[in-house]
Amino acid sequence: QQQQQQQRWSQAEAEAGEQSNLDRVTQPAERSTGKALENSSSNESQARGEERVVFEERETGRVDPIEAAEDEADPQAEQADETDPEAEQEDLDRLLADSLDALAEASHHWPSADVLRVVGTLSMVRARLLHDPTAVVRGAASHLLGVASQNHAPAQRYAVEELQLVEALLEVLQVSTPSSSAAEHLLADDESDHQLALQRALFALSATLRQFPPGLLRFVQHDGERVLRALYQRAAADSPLGERVLRLVADLAADQLSYEATATGEHAADPLAAYRFDTDTPAYNATELAAIAHTHWRPNAQWCEDLRIRIERMAASRPGTALVRRELATVDRLLATVRSLSAAGGDDKVAFFRPALLSLQARISDTRKAALRDQEHASLVEYCAELIETIELELAIQ
Repeated sequence: QQQQQQQRWSQAEAEAGEQSNLDRVTQPAERSTGKALENSSSNESQARGEERVVFEERETGRVDPIEAAEDEADPQAEQADETDPEAEQEDLDRLLADSLDALAEASHHWPSADVLRVVGTLSMVRARLLHDPTAVVRGAASHLLGVASQNHAPAQRYAVEELQLVEALLEVLQVSTPSSSAAEHLLADDESDHQLALQRALFALSATLRQFPPGLLRFVQHDGERVLRALYQRAAADSPLGERVLRLVADLAADQLSYEATATGEHAADPLAAYRFDTDTPAYNATELAAIAHTHWRPNAQWCEDLRIRIERMAASRPGTALVRRELATVDRLLATVRSLSAAGGDDKVAFFRPALLSLQARISDTRKAALRDQEHASLVEYCAELIETIELELAIQ
């Protein structure tokens, strides 16, 4: 019995030791878990408190200035990263215009331009880019079409008959008139780009019409002179655009006189006029020549008055100073215009330019005297002498 009692005591002591060891292991874990729960509860309370403070600040309008500055800086940074669509579109327009100019540079010889015709590039430019709302693209498209048609009868025929380029270019030039509703979209364009686009369209029209009777006939049928008249009235009289308009009208008048003289047999046709750029295809036939000759088209008499005023302004410009070479080159072009318009004007216009030419002759003579005192301007002296001789011939004819 004593042995059994002693075994029970030993067993009880062993169980008590095991419970003590278990308590030593579990109590620290329970304490750490309790602390973690307390910390978590404390953090949640702190977060709720911060949210309550932020809500109260928003409601009352009290905001931390540092945080507000950071919040405002982020949207600005995001906007800076975004691309400006207008600037991007402008860059694309410039890139397109540069590409068209590169094609025009490669098309100065007809084989290259013929490739553009075969693959459909010229028709695409005519249909989609010639009336582009951006001036720089319109100008580049006009320039390409003009270069592809210049001085080559087959190219001119393709432009006039297939592309209907005369009508299209008259529409482009007409948008500069105040009565045209199409002029509204041009207001946003840069003025220099707009002026350059008009000059390039005028060049393309000249390249399509010059020395090609079907082209001039289409011009007359669509009242092209009225469009040029409105364009000249809108442009400054002494601007490059106004000068180009005057020159084109004079060139077309000279072509018309030549067509009429050839059709009536007053002088033999130039054998090279109908075969240009070594082509076996005639530039035009007798029927086309007779059609434009029978219209007896003449420029409006007002063109002569505009030219006379321009010459008088040239003669009176900067009194007391010599004309520079650029101005003398303008005089040279004006004299060619006088010759064409006075001949097209008939007998009543023969002496129309005489007073203006006399004033211009005196001014050029003064320029020559001033150049004689400076040996470095020897070429200018020779230039002035040639212009004076030309004016004297014009006066002798009149």
